[in-house]
This record gives sequence, C-alpha cells and structure tokens, in this order.
Amino acid sequence: VCKHLNIAIKKGFITSLVYDDFKMVKEQTDRVHLTLEEIKEVEKITLEDSLQAYMASVYIEATEKLYHGVELIVGDFNDRTRREYGPSKMIYRERKILIDPIVNT
Repeated sequence: VCKHLNIAIKKGFITSLVYDDFKMVKEQTDRVHLTLEEIKEVEKITLEDSLQAYMASVYIEATEKLYHGVELIVGDFNDRTRREYGPSKMIYRERKILIDPIVNT
C-alpha cells in the first residue's frame, strides 16, 4: 500500500509540474500573441501617419485659373471645386483639400 501511495504521490507531483509548465508556456504564448498584435497595430498607425504626411507634402498649382467642377483626387479622397478660382495652390490636409490663392508680389 505504501509503495502504491508513493507512486500516486509522485504521479500527482509530476502531473502538477507538467500542468504548471503548460500554464507557463500558455501565458508566454498569450503574451507573444498580444505583442504581435500590438506590433501590427503600431505598424498600421505608422504607415497611416507616413501616408498622411506624404499626401500633405504634395500640392498642385493652377497658375492661371481653376475652373468650377474640376475633380481633385488625392489618394482615396476626391472632391470637386464649387466655383472658379484665380491662380491657386491645392493642398490636402486633414482629409480635406484646401485651396489657397497664389499672390504674386
């Protein structure tokens, strides 16, 4: 009886160790998975910020006249002019196209 009890205790101890190791590996895997998700999110935000910065750095100049109804397309954003403008500079900023007059001095 003592021998069987001793084996049962050893099996329980080993089972407990295996369970503890499994639990530790699972926690580490969950942390790694979460970290990968966080990295993907940071990469997505960084890419979006870079794209917005690039699009804000690009502009179009109309040196003579900008007519009514001209469609301006920047990336996946598009807009039409609602009136005529004189010489103008079109800039994409904060998901809008801004039209600034060009003043010759």
